[in-house]
Amino acid sequence: MAKNTTRAQVEGQIARLEQKLIIMKSKADLLSKGITYTEEKLSKLRQQLTT
Repeated sequence: MAKNTTRAQVEGQIARLEQKLIIMKSKADLLSKGITYTEEKLSKLRQQLTT
């Protein structure tokens, strides 16, 4: 641990970072689903042009 940092402070930092990570992962998951949806939509539209 860094000088002048209490265990409680470090535990607090860990808890905040863990929460931040959970939020980032859920945003990444939503983004991934959005990308997949958009790719599928684009593919269907392109198929319409070729048929």
